[in-house]
Amino acid sequence: MPELDSIRGVAILGVLLYHGLLLLLAFVILFSPASRLISFYLARSNGFVSYVCNDYTWNALDGLVLGAFWPFFSASCLKGQLKPSRAVFQKALIVVFRTALTVWGIGIPFGIITHQEAVGAALQVTPWHFLFVALIGLCLLVGSSRQKRFVQVKSFQFLGEVSYGLYLYHLLIFTLFDHFARSTGISSTIDPIFMLLIRFLIVSAIAIPASLLSPRLFEDRFLNLKTRLAP
Repeated sequence: MPELDSIRGVAILGVLLYHGLLLLLAFVILFSPASRLISFYLARSNGFVSYVCNDYTWNALDGLVLGAFWPFFSASCLKGQLKPSRAVFQKALIVVFRTALTVWGIGIPFGIITHQEAVGAALQVTPWHFLFVALIGLCLLVGSSRQKRFVQVKSFQFLGEVSYGLYLYHLLIFTLFDHFARSTGISSTIDPIFMLLIRFLIVSAIAIPASLLSPRLFEDRFLNLKTRLAP
């Protein structure tokens, strides 16, 4: 029957696309540390080495990919690739957490703490990515249980709502504050620990309202354009 052949063809195509996407995600997770390693050697060949090599998008793709881990996991359950149950979810969470600990254990002899050696600099954020994925998974697990009150905190929900704005603005505000502190000499007259606290509080006091106003002043206006420009 032609209809049955079409359904089979679509099903096979869906399986191929799923496995292709899975391979692509795995490649990105492995590629980003390699990209950071190359960046480290290129910087060192120019006489300058910075352990902060995640400012470039291609060096931070593994974090973006791992941020989609749980949605992809849920989609796999819906497609029948995995058995949808809390037990399977818990096992996946444990695997992610153990991966974070394993990378840390492997990276300690190679400078993952100091970030001043090539392999350590390349792996510096990898365990943190897996750890935060595990933390998000734990929150999802608790949030879907009788103990959901422990993760459904209004202040955290508010920060989640403005998190994209914080992501956009916090580095700019930190940079402006540091420039002001250096140009006025304030940073040299205050205890460093106390200065860090002041820096955090002032930047937070500016970044959070800015992130709250940003959707109303800028983001929503650009998003509304898609209804006019989209065919």
